[in-house]
Amino acid sequence: MNRPVFKFCRDVIAQRSSSLNHGPGPMARRGAAAVETALVLPIFVLLILGTIEFSRALSVSQLLTTATRDNCRRAIIDGTTTASVIEQTRKQVRETIGPTVDTFVVTVWVDRPAAQNLIEKARPGDIVTIKAAIPISHVQYTPGEFLSSVTLRSQCSMTHE
Repeated sequence: MNRPVFKFCRDVIAQRSSSLNHGPGPMARRGAAAVETALVLPIFVLLILGTIEFSRALSVSQLLTTATRDNCRRAIIDGTTTASVIEQTRKQVRETIGPTVDTFVVTVWVDRPAAQNLIEKARPGDIVTIKAAIPISHVQYTPGEFLSSVTLRSQCSMTHE
């Protein structure tokens, strides 16, 4: 075995390990960690808040769809009034989405012009449509302009019985 090569390798390893041990200490590393946190934390917080807002929008959209579907089913039954369907839809939306939600639109549409969009004048075979819309800015958790121009909409159509 060649002893000088072995001694040379041992010296190089010892030199490198000693330079690693005597480099910048933990105090310098704390500064690097603070800089890394300052760069990554705002991006991470924005991602989390965006995920929460998007999840809220999907949840409200699904609750709005459920409210329009339930009340469209109620609307196609004979003897139901337009005012009662609109009020019941508004009540269901307030109960499921939140009591602070007041600014949303519920409309009733009947496909036969002679019915004048009144459920009371609908005949069997007429298509009754319930539409609901709510601005996302009224249901979002975080303040600000994120998704503020979006309006969540839902509609359901069924044939009057």
